[in-house]
Amino acid sequence: MSQQTTPTCALGLTSADLSAWRDEALAPDETTRIGAHSEGCPACQQRLEGFEAIAAMLQAQQVPAPDERLWQAVLAALSTGQRTTSDDSITGETHVSDESDDRNPIHQPSTAPRSWRRRALGTLAAVAAIALVVVGFGRVFQFGAQNRPPHAQAFSLTWRQIMLPGGMGATLDASASLSVFPADGSIAWICQSGTEAAPGPLRIWRTTDAGTTWRSVGTLQLTRAFDCQIQLDQMNSGVAVLDLKAYVHPNENQATSASFATFDGGTHWQDNPATLSMTGFATLNGATYAILPGDKGVNRLVVSNDEMKTWSVFDDVIHNKHLRTMKFWLHPVTGALLVEAFPVDGAIVSLWTTDDSGRDWQQLTTPLLAEPILNPTADGSWDICSMFFAPESEQQPRVYTNRVTCGSTKTGNWTTRPGLSIASAVGTPTPSDCAGCVQVDANGQTYQLALATDGAVLAMYSYHFTKLGLPTWSDIYRLPAGSTQWQKGGKLPEGAAFYAPRPDGGILWSMPATAPEGLGNLAGPVYIASYPGPAAPPLPTPPPTPTLTPLPLRYDVDRARPLAWQPTSMPNGFQASQVDPREPAITTADALAVAPSDGHTAYACQNPDQAGATQTLFWSSHDGGSTWTPGTPPGAVGWCALIVDQTNPNDVLLGISTGAPHSTPDFYYRSVDGGGAWQRVRSLDKTTVTQFASYGTTVYAFRGPADFAGSQTMPLQASNDGMATWRTVDSAIQRQVSVFWLNPYNGELLASSSIVSTQGVEGMPIPSASIWRSDDGGAHWSKLPTPMGYTILVQTPQPNSPWNICLGDDWAGTLYCGDASGQQWTARPALSAKTIFDPLYTALTSDGSILALSAIPNANGYQLYRLPSGANRWLDIGPLPEMTLLYGPVTDGKGILWSTPENTATIDTQGRVFAAAP
Repeated sequence: MSQQTTPTCALGLTSADLSAWRDEALAPDETTRIGAHSEGCPACQQRLEGFEAIAAMLQAQQVPAPDERLWQAVLAALSTGQRTTSDDSITGETHVSDESDDRNPIHQPSTAPRSWRRRALGTLAAVAAIALVVVGFGRVFQFGAQNRPPHAQAFSLTWRQIMLPGGMGATLDASASLSVFPADGSIAWICQSGTEAAPGPLRIWRTTDAGTTWRSVGTLQLTRAFDCQIQLDQMNSGVAVLDLKAYVHPNENQATSASFATFDGGTHWQDNPATLSMTGFATLNGATYAILPGDKGVNRLVVSNDEMKTWSVFDDVIHNKHLRTMKFWLHPVTGALLVEAFPVDGAIVSLWTTDDSGRDWQQLTTPLLAEPILNPTADGSWDICSMFFAPESEQQPRVYTNRVTCGSTKTGNWTTRPGLSIASAVGTPTPSDCAGCVQVDANGQTYQLALATDGAVLAMYSYHFTKLGLPTWSDIYRLPAGSTQWQKGGKLPEGAAFYAPRPDGGILWSMPATAPEGLGNLAGPVYIASYPGPAAPPLPTPPPTPTLTPLPLRYDVDRARPLAWQPTSMPNGFQASQVDPREPAITTADALAVAPSDGHTAYACQNPDQAGATQTLFWSSHDGGSTWTPGTPPGAVGWCALIVDQTNPNDVLLGISTGAPHSTPDFYYRSVDGGGAWQRVRSLDKTTVTQFASYGTTVYAFRGPADFAGSQTMPLQASNDGMATWRTVDSAIQRQVSVFWLNPYNGELLASSSIVSTQGVEGMPIPSASIWRSDDGGAHWSKLPTPMGYTILVQTPQPNSPWNICLGDDWAGTLYCGDASGQQWTARPALSAKTIFDPLYTALTSDGSILALSAIPNANGYQLYRLPSGANRWLDIGPLPEMTLLYGPVTDGKGILWSTPENTATIDTQGRVFAAAP
């Protein structure tokens, strides 16, 4: 048999090239060039004739019905990104179509892009002689002519703007700085101060749900601060360093630079001046590693074992080789360090590893790398990638070295894949070593963002800049693991981006940039997107369900020593009236009001002429009722009502009604010095105020056209001008707010609202309540995940301490306690009908005890019970001397209990008021 000679193509065109030309998948100039050449090329004509013969044969196949499994396999292959390209392509480049609906596309070369669909079908035709001689593909092609395969899934992100805390509004300003926790993108911190021109108070917030809710963090009491920055630990989300400038002394015009560190999530801060120039740190097993400037300004790797108070040099091995430490990473599994170093007089990256003792240093053998991006692995090694781009010469047209190099410290193997391809300023493709690149404008700048948890290399390409060189318009790209094709994810909402992992993938944050590589002080909105995306909604994840921790509960009650109730010295002629013991704010009407924040302070008012109320009398006491001082405001004639500020015991409202007792007051007087001086508050005329509290210059209150008993709903409102004007601040809460609490140390608000009742036994509705939190004055509210309950007890917080909350449901016989995070609730022993009748939880005291009342069977009164903090047995501490119980904390932490008659119902025959220390 004689050997057949196969003609060869003078241009070296392959079957894939001809298939692409045949399917009209090339640029117009390439289509014309190949068409003119193929007419006189025997090799090309032979391949084209083969295509036609195979197509005719396939179309002649008769198959009863198309086998959809074949077509689904094709679709699956396309959707997973398994695309075949030519090894000896004509142009040397591959273009990716813009699938991101980008309304601001970057400048692209004039070459027409090839869609994924046309390239895939062209490839199938090129290898039809081998792969498609299968019964069924004739009908598949006929079926596919009317049902084209869709585009492969594009790299798409769904961005949303996050809510900001602290009354900031929609955007961060120049006085605020945001930092994302590198190990979990759901966690971020914001610090806000004043500016250099207008210094202001320092505030810090923290989010653990990617900006859905923010919690105020205890801060230093600095009132003239500016230029604040927060650095976060690589490994521990509770460790942070705060750098700022401030005018420390009131009359000092010289600003002081300061640095503070926290190791408990911001509850406590310590002065750390040595960390002022720190550029990165990580804490693991009690040791903190950091980069600090050493001799002659050369960076050194140091370690501290005493919470950053003292430091020891850790990188002598590197330093002795005339290298400077630039960055380091700490492995969460092994505690080993990976260090990036540069020559003192050069810029060639070398990577070094050492254990946590710093004794065993080894240099990794790597190809030429730029800045590495990396991920730790579960086996203790590192996955590393580096995108390298540089011109090979200054000759025109320039040829660029453009690649992504990836490897593993476990295997030591390194692979090279395409980088982002660069186009010239006029849009003409420039030769490069990149066969599967996306074309971007050479006038822009490429930044590698991260090595994502799915192994993809994420990069940002910026092509619009400010006069200072900061990016304002940027696109995001990714190179999936194992792929040679870059994908475009569209335009970023803002000029800069930051990636951090999270348990379900990762989070991208986008905001205006103030430095080419990083997020420092900024001004503008903040956006987030889940990665790899898309998701609907991308973030946040559904609100967590509260974790309920049961305890061994016992319903029996121990007897204890009864409280030593003593009658107080009330003003002559005073007679108490109605008090609602269920009201957590502890307010009274027409009788006695105990300050919610100080049990030593109380106010009383009385109308001597019960028939006509011709004169109103007012008294104040600041020693627990031992002495009383009169101080009736001029013109106060009528029936009186008293409301005391929740946070300021010296701020009191006296309402006067000229109609009937307990009706809406016609006008109010206010005293901010404990009853000494009074001022009319005209904005409250003809309204009912049931509760108010102040923080700085802001006053919050329930005020509205309800009668004083609260038969109508009233909005929660705020005033910033001394109660002259008001605005509603609870509109974001879907249901009526019934009570609120104010943290006097940071201004955080808690509020309770009624929710849909559930049906109990015999169809009886059981009320329940929800708890909401706001740290920006009511502009935004977040709902806490809580167990069922309708009696809410809140302990007055201490500085830098969270709220403590208990929810009781005497119908269901449950009692749970937790804090304002809403995440963890612990069951406490509930008083139940097995022991007592109709329990009523009434106070959460300063020492953490819970107080409850119970009706005494066959008696006109209540028994008082106490559950000490941490105990699981209630104590019976005796009967109440009068019908009503009021609790107020005092500075010694014990508090005072008051017991007063309830309207005309009394237990004591003389109708006296009693007090006791619990």
